[in-house]
Amino acid sequence: MTIDATGRTRSLARRLDQRNVTKTAAELVAFKTHLSDARLLPATCEIYVYRGGYGGCNRVENDLYNLCFIASAADARRLGSDPERVMREVVCSNKRAAIALSHAKVVKPWHAVPIERFGRGELVPASGLISVGDAAAFIDPFTGSGMLPTMENCARIAAGVISNYIVRSRSISTWADYRSAYAAAFNTRLRICSILRHSAFLPFLAESLIAAP
Repeated sequence: MTIDATGRTRSLARRLDQRNVTKTAAELVAFKTHLSDARLLPATCEIYVYRGGYGGCNRVENDLYNLCFIASAADARRLGSDPERVMREVVCSNKRAAIALSHAKVVKPWHAVPIERFGRGELVPASGLISVGDAAAFIDPFTGSGMLPTMENCARIAAGVISNYIVRSRSISTWADYRSAYAAAFNTRLRICSILRHSAFLPFLAESLIAAP
């Protein structure tokens, strides 16, 4: 058994794809940093929707706040590829985000990655090859907990799939079991993320959410 844990690049799975797929430029960019002095209620994760994107902020260790958000590549270019300008001018077009982040200070380096796809990919690209973590499904960065699903995913493999693979000697039911276990663990989360994501790209709904207190 081979496990593809190469992240969103899906390096191993892509080697098996012999189709000539034209690669297009990513239309969205994800940003992440840690802030101080954000105005959030204790033990909350706030979700912000705005035109062309969405994001989330939650408190982490040492009185810092984890901020992750997605914006259009066009907006990022328009604002000089400056993540803080994108935060102030795009994310804070959401009224609640403007309040919560009004006094926030960036205290950690920014991380930015282009986003080519969302949601679940092929969990078993070929017999004997399974995908985990971002290689299996790109977890929306606004949730701020991408490592947790990855660890849960790997724990399920260790607990069930590998032992079944050994006992059943590469039985096809092993791959079906993995797909079923993955769906049971992550489908609800992925579905909720999808609903929030699509709301950001429906002008009427996005306007309503931006205006919400």
